[in-house]
Amino acid sequence: LNFQVKAAADAKLGPAALRLQLDAGELVLPGMFSVTQPMPTITMIAPTTVLAGTGVTGIVVTGRNFTVQSEVLVNSAAIPGEYISDTELHASLPNQTAAATLPLQVRTPDAVYAGEYLLSHPVTLTVQMPVPPSVSFEPTPIAMPPDNKPHDITLRLSKADFRDHTIEFSV
Repeated sequence: LNFQVKAAADAKLGPAALRLQLDAGELVLPGMFSVTQPMPTITMIAPTTVLAGTGVTGIVVTGRNFTVQSEVLVNSAAIPGEYISDTELHASLPNQTAAATLPLQVRTPDAVYAGEYLLSHPVTLTVQMPVPPSVSFEPTPIAMPPDNKPHDITLRLSKADFRDHTIEFSV
């Protein structure tokens, strides 16, 4: 005998009996099932990659079955967050100092078993070390006539940077 069982949206959480009507009569199997709240599920996080050393980073977690008590976990530790809706959570990832691949999950208290939690599957959050910008200068090559007059040299970074750098030149 093959069959599928689906709990109604308003079903009482906890143990449930299975009732089967057979030719010989009704068969009742008490406590055959346990009705639980739906597991939290992550469908997407944004961003999926953060840079080390850039301070606190906001993470948006999208999915389903989130509650007001749901928490975002990184490396199994809860991080500060905010419930937006049953499909969205916002979290603040503390400053990361090293490159890493971090597991991110959502944890929701189990309404049936006090002190227990329902955990989503893990998704990967990547922490990368920032690549420093390259330096270019003009004129290229630097060739100054020996005329004892000041000459401008323009330095450019290949991209904006949030860190201080010391650049030394010798002429």
